[in-house]
Amino acid sequence: MLAEPQVIRREGYESNYNMAKERLLEQTGIDLPRLPPIPSNKEDVLTRYRSVNNKPCLSMFSANEFAKLVDLEIPETLQEKLKKIVHKHLTRAPAIKEVANKLIEYIQYYGKFISIEYSAHVEREQFISSLSKAMKKHNIDCVYVSHPFFLSAEVENAVRAVVPHMFTYKNAIAVGMLGDSKFAREKYLWTLVEQEIAFRSDVFIAYDHSSFSSFVSDEREAFDKTNYVL
Repeated sequence: MLAEPQVIRREGYESNYNMAKERLLEQTGIDLPRLPPIPSNKEDVLTRYRSVNNKPCLSMFSANEFAKLVDLEIPETLQEKLKKIVHKHLTRAPAIKEVANKLIEYIQYYGKFISIEYSAHVEREQFISSLSKAMKKHNIDCVYVSHPFFLSAEVENAVRAVVPHMFTYKNAIAVGMLGDSKFAREKYLWTLVEQEIAFRSDVFIAYDHSSFSSFVSDEREAFDKTNYVL
């Protein structure tokens, strides 16, 4: 069952869902259900919500956003509690974790490590300053940098000046971890690997305006792990 809180049908919604369904099946073997009728009003949303106990599989966009949609008030403390419950039950696909395990083992040969997201929207001085402070505070000199592929040279020039041991997706390619696998070809899949790496790092430095960082930060907070924000 797909519990979709959207009440206004967006142009292309059905075709986009079907494309995503095919891609997920091809890449992970997960076969999503056919798209059910999209609710057209709040009562339709609530009717579908009330029937979830009879369904073997549930996908919900966002519990807090759903509550707003149907005019429910959820106290902020309860919102945080719900978020932690969700993230404590999250686990990524075995294939994702297998690749992440290999790269984490490779990184940890040099000791504890910080994971940080680099964005084109981040001031380079701010990025370097935040990273240097975290390295000094936690006595860590290994850093894994998640970044858009087109920023490779810029990232390396900025980080290598202050980081003794820097790692990126290039390390996985260089040591043959990926070969000609789907992880070497699909940037989306590699993003999931990097989320797993960031989740399991000793310290995570997030970019404030990033869905990648927001998701990892929430996941880490559920397990009381150390996060900083650029």
